[in-house]
Amino acid sequence: MPNASLPISGAIITKNSERHLYQVLNAIKDYVREIVVVDSGSTDRTLDIAKSFNARIISIQWEGYGHARNIAFAECKHKYVLFPDADEVFSRQALDELLNKWTDSYAGASFRLVNYYRGKKLRFGLWKPTRKIRFCNKELCKWDNKPVHEQLIVNGDILHIAKGEISHLTVDSILDHLRKIERYAEAGSMNRGNVSKARVFGASLWTFVRGYVLNLGFLDGYDGLCVHILQALETFMKYELARERTINN
Repeated sequence: MPNASLPISGAIITKNSERHLYQVLNAIKDYVREIVVVDSGSTDRTLDIAKSFNARIISIQWEGYGHARNIAFAECKHKYVLFPDADEVFSRQALDELLNKWTDSYAGASFRLVNYYRGKKLRFGLWKPTRKIRFCNKELCKWDNKPVHEQLIVNGDILHIAKGEISHLTVDSILDHLRKIERYAEAGSMNRGNVSKARVFGASLWTFVRGYVLNLGFLDGYDGLCVHILQALETFMKYELARERTINN
């Protein structure tokens, strides 16, 4: 059972996140004393789902992931914060071990994160299993303000949770993937300065080769091929948008 002596806030960033939000919140509800949802204009059932878990909803204008996460931390009543993305589902084994092993000698805790692509677990390539910090003492941590691929700045040691995992239900369809890379490419293109045509092509090719060949993405079969073609496309769009912006200015 959850350790009642450890007061934890749950913090989620959402926008039109109805697809997996119930699973995400249901996985953490027994481990947190409150749920804070920072939403940037959802028009689907996201807010209804959040309200069914008695979440406190904070509506914001979108200024990037780092900005939104810092707002979420500020709104949490407790210093311990569990913060899955809106498509990341914790296993009970992982959360139970967190409660059993956590002490204030740590600043944060990392978990094994497994990516699922159209329902299939990926084992290789750029989306192979990795570790992510998804719990921390917010008094010792702060997000940078990057609009995308934001980083948590941790002032202290990290507890590495060995049991269980976070299931990252990252992409449900090829159209879903295309929509995501459009958002990430646009955000990632900002503040890149002058970009040459050679950089656009070279970076895109390197993304594919690094993931599909050097990191053995081909061992994930057809889904591995799809992932890395679209990852290369995201890189192409990111640098080409930056190049266009330079030309037009």
